[in-house]
Amino acid sequence: MKKKGFTLVELMAVVAILLIFLAMIPLGINIKKSNRVSLEEFTGEVVRFINESRYYCINKNTSGKIALVKDSNEHFLKFSSNTEERMILYIPSNIKTITLPNTNGYDIRISINSDGVISGSGEINIINDEDKRKILGINSYSRGIYEKN
Repeated sequence: MKKKGFTLVELMAVVAILLIFLAMIPLGINIKKSNRVSLEEFTGEVVRFINESRYYCINKNTSGKIALVKDSNEHFLKFSSNTEERMILYIPSNIKTITLPNTNGYDIRISINSDGVISGSGEINIINDEDKRKILGINSYSRGIYEKN
């Protein structure tokens, strides 16, 4: 006598195939990957980016530089050692201005030596689209980056 229906293996195979198809279909849910972050969050990201760049120079016994790159579509901070490009920090769309020390907004660089010391002192100004400002101070003597406001 033959039983009617499907075996458990057949049902599991159909469910697995359906799950694979569902994973390939973009969800119609309104999930936005926003390119907006709060000024405080981005300021923290800049500090982490600079510190990670400094630690890289110390650990690899090399020097490097952080440059502000302004393309037509996107702006980002780029850390390069003497031998290779290492890290990039994209600047969110709601950050209107970022200036690094001793610059007028063009060809901006922060140099870091093999001891992790940032050359020179100065300020990093970050302004968002609401004209709120954060200022980070750079002190080469104490090797520190600190928030000024």
